[in-house]
Amino acid sequence: MLASHLRQPIDRWVRPLGKTLGRTGISPNLITVVGVCIVAVGTFVFAGAGRLVLGSLIVAVGGFTDLFDGAVAKATGRVTRFGSFLDSTTDRISDGIFFAGIVWYLMHRPATGPDLLGIIPGRQYPSVAVLLTLVVLVLGFLTSYIKARAEAMDFRCDVGIAERGERVFIACTGVFFNRIFLALSVLAVLSLITVAQRFAAVWRQAKQS
Repeated sequence: MLASHLRQPIDRWVRPLGKTLGRTGISPNLITVVGVCIVAVGTFVFAGAGRLVLGSLIVAVGGFTDLFDGAVAKATGRVTRFGSFLDSTTDRISDGIFFAGIVWYLMHRPATGPDLLGIIPGRQYPSVAVLLTLVVLVLGFLTSYIKARAEAMDFRCDVGIAERGERVFIACTGVFFNRIFLALSVLAVLSLITVAQRFAAVWRQAKQS
């Protein structure tokens, strides 16, 4: 929802950069693929090397490339159906890599510490957090699937309190501050609300058609 409200101001800021990059002759599809690679590198840094701050920042940089590929495509007149397909597909790949990295990090986190929220024993923290990560990942994929399926049926499905931009931002912030469980909990709630909002939006339109 926040990303939707900020889309026009962000487009005005990104458009000049898109024109500049376009003059170099770089392909928008190449920028899309490079973005996935950057996310993969950032994930390895925080999940494999345990450098949460640096890794989360690199992942965030990879996420920002999602703005530039579209800007370059528009600036150079190379907006294609395949480019749109590639962008959507690589978004899912990036999400899978990032959240798989979170699972890896949590599984190798020492199972010690005080009870979480006074309920979950410290030794069970990794298992519970991994389960929560999988819930967030599935809900994120479902959010995107509902929109894609709805638009294929000529329904509008732009609603949602947590689109991909918000989900990536919250997850990166959780990794940056080492508050992963808190970030995952927020994401799970927001993602579930988003799925319900999109389902309800499509249901209302289907009733009227």
